[in-house]
Amino acid sequence: MRSTGKDCCLSNPGFIHWCGAAVLMLTQSYGYSMGLTSFDEPGMEAALLLQRYEVGFDVGDSIVESRVNRAGLVLFEPAYSAFQPGLQMGAFNINQSNNPVTAGMSLSGNYLGVMFRSLLYSHRNLGLQVEGSYTYNDADKVASNQEVSLQWHEYMANLHVQWAYGNFYYAIGGYSQLIDGEEVAYGTITQTRESKVNERTGVHFRFDYRVDATGKVGFQVDSGGRQGVGLIFSR
Repeated sequence: MRSTGKDCCLSNPGFIHWCGAAVLMLTQSYGYSMGLTSFDEPGMEAALLLQRYEVGFDVGDSIVESRVNRAGLVLFEPAYSAFQPGLQMGAFNINQSNNPVTAGMSLSGNYLGVMFRSLLYSHRNLGLQVEGSYTYNDADKVASNQEVSLQWHEYMANLHVQWAYGNFYYAIGGYSQLIDGEEVAYGTITQTRESKVNERTGVHFRFDYRVDATGKVGFQVDSGGRQGVGLIFSR
């Protein structure tokens, strides 16, 4: 079986260790101890994201329906409402339909991305916020007679209206998504194909409930070009 020869593979254990060290250094630089649900001091916002979504990749002359399940960590520095940088990373698996190369396979891998959000307007309990992200995704699977690798770059932009009332927070708006990637296969089927999503748009909704002074539990729904749901636990 030939190797895919990927230049950048998030599945590499050394890369994962490097990411963990980077996050630890980042959190320690702010005087925090690392944790999914709490920090010793207020400041940096951390969230655990559990998400499932479906998206159709344009591969050759076909649309390959793909189902992605992922779990990851999201970090934001909310010191300034005008610009808040963020980092996201985690693991995922992907299953596809209408693709002979990945038939019967569940590919697994990791993702890493940078994010930002900016509060454009705020008046009392109402606000207008823009968000953007870039995420690199890398997944692969090795079977007895087939080796497949998927890598893609994902760009997302989101503009929404948000409203806070007591312990409740609501946000609704629109998003735009663009994906550029590649599928590499060796074995029974040997080929390299472009895998992409031309710009697609949809509607985004999020609901959060504040459980204490710093903790929140949230639920989000995406429809349109990217359809899915997610759970967010943040502090």
